[in-house]
Amino acid sequence: MDYYILDFSDELLVLLLGVLAVAVALIAPQMLGYHSLKKFPFTGGQYGSYPKRLIKYLYHAESLYLEGYAKFNNAAYRMTTADGTPAAIG
Repeated sequence: MDYYILDFSDELLVLLLGVLAVAVALIAPQMLGYHSLKKFPFTGGQYGSYPKRLIKYLYHAESLYLEGYAKFNNAAYRMTTADGTPAAIG
């Protein structure tokens, strides 16, 4: 029986490929998701910066949903959520 022994360069290559795979798995969805959501209209922008929109969402989420529905009836739109990611609602 022949055994294959990994030398240092093979282990390093496997480690680098693993790190690359994890980086792509963590970063790519965020990048792709953010850019694809930018095409939808945004509701809640009149409340200003992210912290102000977050407070509005935390205490008055239902009114934000209803406002977006009234503004963009029968269409998808996006709004800030509690964790800071814009969500597409439709």
